[in-house]
Amino acid sequence: MTTLQPAAVPGAAEPVSSRGMAQPSRKLVYAFGEGSRSMADLLGGKGANLAEMTSLGLPVPPGFTVTTQACRDYLRTRELPLGLMDEVTEHLASLEAVRGKRLTRRTRSWSACAAGHATRCPG
Repeated sequence: MTTLQPAAVPGAAEPVSSRGMAQPSRKLVYAFGEGSRSMADLLGGKGANLAEMTSLGLPVPPGFTVTTQACRDYLRTRELPLGLMDEVTEHLASLEAVRGKRLTRRTRSWSACAAGHATRCPG
């Protein structure tokens, strides 16, 4: 799976949200194959366990996890973190390419998405 956004680079300019708040460059979405159970603080319990099961070769549908930091940012500001929708869109396109199908209401059961928070996250 393609790495969608590099980690923050020291000294790099920070993106600014529509409310003028600086947000550090960081990865907000991880494919299941990119994580592990040791990343529970970042991926939430479900996301970390899905990543671990994927790495063990268990039958897990392709999918991705929105990070706990993205969830906390949204809960704090009620605004989607800068770049989140771009990353989600890219991951959805990757899922469609892997499956050879477009994601529609009829085909949505073939994908999985975990929005994780170590303590709670709506949705």
